[in-house]
Amino acid sequence: MIEVAEKSGLGREILYKTLSPNGNPMFSTIMKTLGIGFNSYKLS
Repeated sequence: MIEVAEKSGLGREILYKTLSPNGNPMFSTIMKTLGIGFNSYKLS
């Protein structure tokens, strides 16, 4: 968990709470945990 926290830039405690059975992770948290970045662009 420490390595995941360091690589994702999230705190270890936040990851434990978010990924626990009672957690409610946001999409952006899951993406950071998986190391997936994304950008949004306005289409004209």
